[in-house]
Amino acid sequence: MLGLLITAPTLVWQAVNGWPQLAMAEVVSGENALIYGNPLVVALHGLAVTGPLTLGLAICGLAALRGDRRWREHRFLGAAFLVLLVVIVLSSGRHYYQLPAYSVLLSIGAVALQHRRTARRARAAWPVVALSAVLAVGGLASSVVLAAPTFADPMVSATARAFRNLPPEQRDRTALVANPYVHATYLDAAAPSLGLPPARGTNRAYGWFPPPPEHQDRMLLVGDPERFRPWFTEIRPITTIQAATPLGTYGGLVPETTTIWMLSGRNSPWADIWPTLRDLILTPGR
Repeated sequence: MLGLLITAPTLVWQAVNGWPQLAMAEVVSGENALIYGNPLVVALHGLAVTGPLTLGLAICGLAALRGDRRWREHRFLGAAFLVLLVVIVLSSGRHYYQLPAYSVLLSIGAVALQHRRTARRARAAWPVVALSAVLAVGGLASSVVLAAPTFADPMVSATARAFRNLPPEQRDRTALVANPYVHATYLDAAAPSLGLPPARGTNRAYGWFPPPPEHQDRMLLVGDPERFRPWFTEIRPITTIQAATPLGTYGGLVPETTTIWMLSGRNSPWADIWPTLRDLILTPGR
């Protein structure tokens, strides 16, 4: 009952807005098929990213729930963990969906090991701890390289220049829009320090945020303008950004290229335009 009360606002919003989460599940499944090829590989990836220490403690927790009578009242937690794992595999969910569920098993596993230590039946776990520390440091170092803003910085700088170069009387009338959502988040993070307006978009969650205010009848767009053509009378390119990035839009080692456009002559209200342009598929900007 408590869980239902907690999720009730989310369920109501989903129902009112046509259950976008279900549509997103189909998109995630398609992306996983493209990236991994098999749901079991997704599950193995999820196990790999937990690290040996986390995974070892979780296994200890599952073993304690199954074989130790002291945990009899909590055995449903192990069953829930395994059911969730099966659901994620069958639905081809993200590899990290299972990670929050590990915390319970970690706690049980740690207590169970302490019980064994007290009974002098536990062996030294320092090799596993040392290996986990080495992998964690390696993962942190690689994340700095992989997440380097080699595309974000040039794109944000070029967008800021394009916006500042607009005549003063046009800036307040110009909405800043970026697709896919990754580009919109880059701009949103930098907007306060660069004097840019909040970035908007039609891709994924951005599509369910409010559209630009009605007085903004022009659009500075970062991304592909094709889907906006029916709603504007004039579309012209401003500049093209090209930069190599370790993590392309799809997570591969590919260059990023996108164009900044100016769209003017809006022919319909934003309230009519925005719902028709919402999409969940991640597509690179051009």
